[in-house]
Amino acid sequence: MQNSGLAAGLAAKHLSPEAALPAAIFSVWHNISGGLYASALRRMDARSGMQKK
Repeated sequence: MQNSGLAAGLAAKHLSPEAALPAAIFSVWHNISGGLYASALRRMDARSGMQKK
């Protein structure tokens, strides 16, 4: 997230605001996909814990 934030800031400052759009979209996608992945792993871990008992 730090790199995409830096990319958005640099693109907005030195280029057009439209150039910062891909970095901003990546930041949002990174947060959403990371949360979904962590949630999926947590569910898988909870299911495997119940089967072991």
